[in-house]
Amino acid sequence: MGYIVKKYMPVVILLMTLSALASFCLLGNQKVEAAVKPTESPNIKIFIDEQPLDTKDSVVLVSNNRTLLPFRVILEGLGATVNWDNTAKTASATLGTTTLKLKLNSTTAYKNGAAVTMDTAVLGYKDRVYIPLRFASEALGSTVFWDSSSKNVYITSQNTGSEPEPILEPVIKINGYAMALTSPLYKAGTTGSLYVSVDDYMEHLSRYLPAEYFFSWSNDDKESYTILFDGVKRVFYPEKDYYLQNDENKALNNKLILVNGIVYIPLAFSQEVLGGSISYNSSTNTTNISINRPKFKTEFVEKETVENYIPVLVEKATMDGDRIFSISDNPEVLNSSSIPLFGDSIIMQTDISTKNNTSEHRVFGWHINKMGKRLKLGIVIENTGSSAIKIDKASVVSRTTFNTWYNYDVGMPLAEALLSNQMSDINTDDNILPAGASKLLHSFTLSDTQMVGFILDLDLVKSGSSKGLNYQIRVVVSTDDSTDLQSISGDNLIADTVSTYPRGTWESSEIYAELPTYEVGSDEVSYSISNGITDNLFTKDNSLDSRDQTVDNIGHFGVIYKTRLTFDNNGGQDRTVRIRLVGRGGNYSCAVKTPDGVFLTPILKPHKEAAIVYQFTPPSGTSYLDLQIIHAGGSDLPVAINILTL
Repeated sequence: MGYIVKKYMPVVILLMTLSALASFCLLGNQKVEAAVKPTESPNIKIFIDEQPLDTKDSVVLVSNNRTLLPFRVILEGLGATVNWDNTAKTASATLGTTTLKLKLNSTTAYKNGAAVTMDTAVLGYKDRVYIPLRFASEALGSTVFWDSSSKNVYITSQNTGSEPEPILEPVIKINGYAMALTSPLYKAGTTGSLYVSVDDYMEHLSRYLPAEYFFSWSNDDKESYTILFDGVKRVFYPEKDYYLQNDENKALNNKLILVNGIVYIPLAFSQEVLGGSISYNSSTNTTNISINRPKFKTEFVEKETVENYIPVLVEKATMDGDRIFSISDNPEVLNSSSIPLFGDSIIMQTDISTKNNTSEHRVFGWHINKMGKRLKLGIVIENTGSSAIKIDKASVVSRTTFNTWYNYDVGMPLAEALLSNQMSDINTDDNILPAGASKLLHSFTLSDTQMVGFILDLDLVKSGSSKGLNYQIRVVVSTDDSTDLQSISGDNLIADTVSTYPRGTWESSEIYAELPTYEVGSDEVSYSISNGITDNLFTKDNSLDSRDQTVDNIGHFGVIYKTRLTFDNNGGQDRTVRIRLVGRGGNYSCAVKTPDGVFLTPILKPHKEAAIVYQFTPPSGTSYLDLQIIHAGGSDLPVAINILTL
């Protein structure tokens, strides 16, 4: 036996080696993909041409960081004719002149007969064949946009089914003025979106938008359209699914198209890009568009380029002031995954019990309706004590938009109004709240895809004989227009722990920090605020609510950040000191209060641009400068306070 093994061992080793190599060659990429275990992702929603895709009771999968759907669901959803060859284990689809074939457990697809390599294999799961959504959609000529905040996939189909269809005798009004049409209107896309000549559209906006919007447009290079609108520059390109907004790429769900050599723009552009709203009157065949952008009352400061600055963390920060702060921003996206499809829900609620006879309270909210239907949202107070409460004063500021540039459309107007004391008073004629009673302080009606941001301030005074105040603040939502919002009660919605938007209540709505003394004439210095480390005060541990209901407000959204700067000019130098703000996380904007008043910063590119918020010549000796800053929303933090001598 030993002789036989010894004699034939080289042959055995050779055969084993060849077998292993053959297995590897046959499997190829399949072997790699098989190691990636798919996960079910019920929170991901798919929309084709703005309509939710019926997934036919199948789950959405994520594998290799790619979204996958059953081949029949996505391909038929895109309008393709689909076939499954069970013998060859191959799915095929035909749409117009495009054919597509995908084989089970393979990363090779065939488009019009040509092999194409995918980065994720076709896989079998629960008796269904799953294919990569993005690859299949783009292979059939569609565009795909992933919204990370809502976990939604938006697909714009190119399956128009026919050439654009001319529309006769329509009426289009923008802010009440009928548009003069020099070219016919068209319907295009699977949903029949209405398109108008871009020249007609821009000319109408130029004539009839209020002067304070500062609207202008140009087509100088004949290949793109540039719009200057309320201080923002946007550049659009025909047949492109993106545009440039202050040189930053933005996805465009409703792109410009070419028809008979003329560039057409969808009316949905008014809503998606310009933040307007659209309604249709079928009896008069009239489309009404309202563009109600924020009209800033304060000036924008200038900006300049910045380089080679190295910030240090602000040394110490403390909560400041007696106004209690509540934030309702989780779940931020209100959809069928976060709230019941039918019913009423509490987004945020907090119970306050104080021995004081007065209480000041601020509620900050930030929510987006992605339910596919209209929602009602409200802020409610309930007296949970044994004595009456007097609502001494209540004021609110709010903004809504259909645009996805929430910081500019919503965040900056809110920040400006709060720092400038421009909030609107709420009627409190019926201002006595008996024990056990509830009152709806303010409400909003949100159409699908519309978002709202709000700040509500409330001053309460004990009206009865017992000591202290006991009350509850609730932010509630309903899918039923007939619901009495103040009657909604129960537990909070489950917090979104993946997208960790803040929720909770804290003892103060302001932060105070003193920066180290700056010696006039010394080197440039920078201090990082809202850095999530040394000034991270709005945490679960500090919250007045239970820990399981609280999500940290690291970015200090809705909070006034006060800073004191100290200057030492013992040499009596006649030198100018400049104070700047520099974004460090993403494109940054804010409202800032200086000794000269309240100002807004333009959108700042991180690490590259600085807003000049104040400059002065410090007097001899020691002097002080107080700043107040409110971030305009988003996750574009931290921000640096930069000090230099010119």
